[in-house]
Amino acid sequence: PSTIKKSNNNNDVSPISKILGPFEKLKWKQIYKGFNEYSPNIEDSDEIKIIKMDPGISVPLHSHGGKEYILVLSGSFCDEYGQYNAGDIQINDQKIKHTPIACKNEGCICLSITENDAIFFGRFGSFLNLFTFIRSFFK
Repeated sequence: PSTIKKSNNNNDVSPISKILGPFEKLKWKQIYKGFNEYSPNIEDSDEIKIIKMDPGISVPLHSHGGKEYILVLSGSFCDEYGQYNAGDIQINDQKIKHTPIACKNEGCICLSITENDAIFFGRFGSFLNLFTFIRSFFK
């Protein structure tokens, strides 16, 4: 993956929260225990979400059928390719498989833009892909 590291400009309020409001007041949708999403009402062909992961929570091994852009808004996460802190951007293509894990101390909140749905691998990959397929009808 490509990584862009943040500048040392320490602003307390992210530009995203200036648009959407404070993260703690968003109407989060729980996807599974410790993993929540907020989908802003933005018309776009790509999927745009704010993702909140509690400390130590992970996303199963996955890839995407296109690009995935992740901007860390607060906290941090790590995967097979490194650690990403507030202000860092990770850009993945369809060849990258990863298992993001939120920082054990504070978790993380990220802006995620994906061109296509996740493709899961591993023990529960088939089940998760079926769930993702069914969920796509309700977007």
